[in-house]
Amino acid sequence: MRTQEVLCPTDFSATAAHALKYAVEMANLYQVDIRLLHVVSPARSAHFYGVAVETPATLEQQLAEFVEQKMQSLQQEM
Repeated sequence: MRTQEVLCPTDFSATAAHALKYAVEMANLYQVDIRLLHVVSPARSAHFYGVAVETPATLEQQLAEFVEQKMQSLQQEM
């Protein structure tokens, strides 16, 4: 069975950037696409103590904008 894409999860760290370079090499070798994956936890977790500087909706919006910007940056680099 031949793969059709390489999955590359990222947390935008230096280690993830290093792994992305390998993913690009693999994708080129097998002539397949790369799928970038970034998972975000909800703004409120099980350890929410009622202290927040921002509302959960505001935090989620800011995080979504940050992630979108980082993902676009990675796509341009590739």
